[in-house]
Amino acid sequence: MKSLQSKYNILHILYWISYLSIYGYIAIFLQYKGLSNTEIGIVSGAGALLSIFISPFISSLVTRIQGLNIKKTMLILYILMFIAFLLLTYILYIFLLCVMVSNVPFLSMICMDYLKEGRYLNFGVARGLGSIAYASGAVIVSQFITWINPTVIIYVYLISSCLLFWILLSMPDSQTNNDNQEENKTSAFTIMKEYKVF
Repeated sequence: MKSLQSKYNILHILYWISYLSIYGYIAIFLQYKGLSNTEIGIVSGAGALLSIFISPFISSLVTRIQGLNIKKTMLILYILMFIAFLLLTYILYIFLLCVMVSNVPFLSMICMDYLKEGRYLNFGVARGLGSIAYASGAVIVSQFITWINPTVIIYVYLISSCLLFWILLSMPDSQTNNDNQEENKTSAFTIMKEYKVF
């Protein structure tokens, strides 16, 4: 069990470092790439706005597709993010931002699924380590940006994401999210219809 807790802790640490490299330094990185403040606002706003629609849709796929679990979904999303990152045009950066935010719920869902199976995980410790990693990563990355240039962000993202991908692959699969498939089917449009203010 300690091994699973360690992997889950590292998963949070690496996720929040990769999140930092994409979201934390978006303005610096895109400005370095030649975008104006307005264009940076459009890219970051569009990524956040799209995640409102994409996140529930992606979550609903887990309950709709037989054999698909949260771990596999995150692995697929990271493959898509790697492709978007390598092609890094502004439209794909919007996609990258959107998918990065859409992955956040899966971090806690992984813990819940393991808990349902009787494997104890301490979510608070893992999330706390993720926050510490984000904060200390921000200090370290900002120093490297000052010493070198904003392209340092590319290496931080690639290293943290590749390690995250490897950790995620090494974690055991959980089948609990497919147990209640019929009762959990909800679409993004159903959620928006029920919660009009949202």
